[in-house]
Amino acid sequence: MSQTYLQGRWGVFKKAADEAPIAFLINGVGMPLTPGGPIFQVARGRLVDSDGHGGPLAAFNDGWVVNYGVNDLGNHLKRLHA
Repeated sequence: MSQTYLQGRWGVFKKAADEAPIAFLINGVGMPLTPGGPIFQVARGRLVDSDGHGGPLAAFNDGWVVNYGVNDLGNHLKRLHA
């Protein structure tokens, strides 16, 4: 799966089981969920938050996950359908 998170609408979730996103990626551009909320960006295959924290993205089920290493996963990206 090549960098599909660069196309379409994606939600950024804290955990895979979460129902509500904390931010959006639209065609690879970060958008806050609410004014002043966190903004995430994709830079060289890494998902990075407003404070510069992040990690490399790895394919996970039908989406993507920040992979910090063995059994250490961060934010999840899930495709949002209109």
